[in-house]
Amino acid sequence: MEQGVLRRLSVLPGGFGPDAAATIAADDPDVAAAMPEILISLEAKSLIEPVGTGSPARFRILESMRRFGHEQLLAAHEDTGAYERLVACLTTLCLPLHAESVVSAGTLASWEEERVNLRHAMQRLATGADERQLLLAGALAAVETGEVTVQPRAADLVARALKSTAPTSVYRSVALAAAASLARRDAHGEMAARRADEAVELERGHGRSPLLGRLLLIRGMIRQARDEPKGARTDVSEALDIGVRLHQDWLTALCRGMIAGHQVRGGELGEAEQEIGRALPVLRRAAPRWLHPVLVTAGSLALEKNDLPAAEAYFTETLRTSAFHRDDTVQAIEGTAVVAARAGQFDRGLRLLGAAERMRIGRRGIRQGDRWWRQRVREARDSAYQALPAARATAWLEAGYALSHQQALALALGDDVSGPKASQPVHPLSRREQDVAALIVEGLTNRQIAARMHVSVRTVETHIRHIRTTLGLRSRAHVAAWSAQQRLEPPAAPPPADSVVLPAVPLRQRVQEPRRAGTPARFPGRGAAHDVRSAASG
Repeated sequence: MEQGVLRRLSVLPGGFGPDAAATIAADDPDVAAAMPEILISLEAKSLIEPVGTGSPARFRILESMRRFGHEQLLAAHEDTGAYERLVACLTTLCLPLHAESVVSAGTLASWEEERVNLRHAMQRLATGADERQLLLAGALAAVETGEVTVQPRAADLVARALKSTAPTSVYRSVALAAAASLARRDAHGEMAARRADEAVELERGHGRSPLLGRLLLIRGMIRQARDEPKGARTDVSEALDIGVRLHQDWLTALCRGMIAGHQVRGGELGEAEQEIGRALPVLRRAAPRWLHPVLVTAGSLALEKNDLPAAEAYFTETLRTSAFHRDDTVQAIEGTAVVAARAGQFDRGLRLLGAAERMRIGRRGIRQGDRWWRQRVREARDSAYQALPAARATAWLEAGYALSHQQALALALGDDVSGPKASQPVHPLSRREQDVAALIVEGLTNRQIAARMHVSVRTVETHIRHIRTTLGLRSRAHVAAWSAQQRLEPPAAPPPADSVVLPAVPLRQRVQEPRRAGTPARFPGRGAAHDVRSAASG
């Protein structure tokens, strides 16, 4: 009996729970009924092992045993039945993608848990025209759409499923919507728009269904990203009508949140506040995974009203939970940057803008935002550059660009990523080199730094060269960015010249050693050699 179970479990490389194991073994009712005891026995024999600590329990078969069991499954000609039960089980799990307007966070989590099994089942279906692969591919795409690390495999599986199945397949609009969302994620605007159009037109033939409402919402988001506000608002308004008529509360709340975004951009602030007030309670209570775009809109509204504390509260609420789409995270970071700049915290604002810019450039699929939002970000950056010396502003911007994702989040949430001096990482620079690096951030030239530190220009050049070599930095700008990130304190400015009293010491006593021809004289207390001719001319 246990050998037969092991053979059947070999079709589950991504792990399984007791219910899934019983389903796969359903061709033998006695085995299915005794599954809990069988799993306990297999675990005791170290043939399977528990995965995680959740409830219900989940196990995985050891890979060497799975490969052996799969060979036995093929030899016993039981593979066709086992794989059919696997596909049927996964199809049932993924049906909400076709039947519901908005999929719950719990359902998405279950798809994430079955990700490996979904891919394995699709490999089995790839050689045929089984329309169920459209649904499974859509579930995989839903899991991967919002991930920070972009994985192209779901897009490939969706494309293959669309190509190998009939145009009249019942799940085709699901796969088309998945293809549109993935193309939007990867910033392929034309492809996203084309796939969304296909999905909407196909689903219209089935009436005003919950799925049509979701498809219209997706197309509205795509059109908004393509700076097509009129078409976007038309789609979202129709989706809202469907949500209200079919009592789809989550769809209705999401549509209200998106309509509020259009109203904010159009200056309809009172109307936008009403829509947000109706959307947020529903999403906070029942659909927190879909809350983030509405929170970003609420933050944008607060910015337009110049309510900086409220704006920051909305943006940081977005960042304290895991946003489903990376665009929401980046826009929330930019929102906190705009708040900081308007509050006069230009160093923090520029660092946040640098971090957001790096996320947009360095990660495929994060869009630049629509024209209205880009203008707000540009104004924040310009105000910082007007308030600070250009060199210093650039140094702060580059310091933000150097932040990791987690450091950027910490800074946006109000934690100074540099921390107190006691917690700063140890670096090999001397005190004088740290002073030079700090003065570079101030925008001082080498000659000005030399005057500030009472050393020669050549000594400053030597310090800068050593700093670059020690830290592996390529340019003066990189030194400035590093120094800004470390929050190094510049040395105090020298006192006014008329307040300095020089000791009355004869010149011959200040010369420490005879000067050879071509060698500058040295004076005590100056920290470096000074050319007498240079000192006289200065």
